[in-house]
Amino acid sequence: KRNNPLLKAGDQVTIPNSDISGEMILVRGIAERARHYTIKPGENLELFMERWYSPKQNPDISKVEIHRENVEGETRVIKIASSQFSEVLLEAGDVLYIDQIPGVMVLGEVRRPGRYEYQPGYSAEDYITRAMGINRDGSAMKVLITRADGTRVRGRKAMIQAGDVIKIGRSTRSVLVGQSGLIQVAIAVLNMYLIIAASTKY
Repeated sequence: KRNNPLLKAGDQVTIPNSDISGEMILVRGIAERARHYTIKPGENLELFMERWYSPKQNPDISKVEIHRENVEGETRVIKIASSQFSEVLLEAGDVLYIDQIPGVMVLGEVRRPGRYEYQPGYSAEDYITRAMGINRDGSAMKVLITRADGTRVRGRKAMIQAGDVIKIGRSTRSVLVGQSGLIQVAIAVLNMYLIIAASTKY
């Protein structure tokens, strides 16, 4: 009970301040918000990554940088290949930048459009399946993939790369039905106008 005492009404709890800034690094890039992590004395990047790594964050370990300030306040950028992780010792105050592997966007006529995690070896069809399939207005014959470099590929069997955007277009039937619906609305409005015009003549 000494380390876990019972509290009573009116008790005051005082938590002393502790300066841990000298034991921490900042991780940016992969997280939605920058996060501080405590490092151990003499810890290298490889050991830190083993402790911190989460496959759900989909980190791109081929693009890792450390921004480190010297005593003059100048920032040095250290680019590190994954094969060098064990050779790089972390220092308090380091800012570690880890990019995220680009996802794949699935847009257009699918049931659940959005961004999906990149999976090596997946085709456009696999991502369409992850997006709950093509909706009733879409066409499996109108699958367009736009690469990160701007090139375009067509077809649901095409292999997908990180950063691709897959767009499923509307079927010809959906386009025609939509156009005929607009025409019907236009005819109805015109008929109403003619009726009103005729009634005001007399």
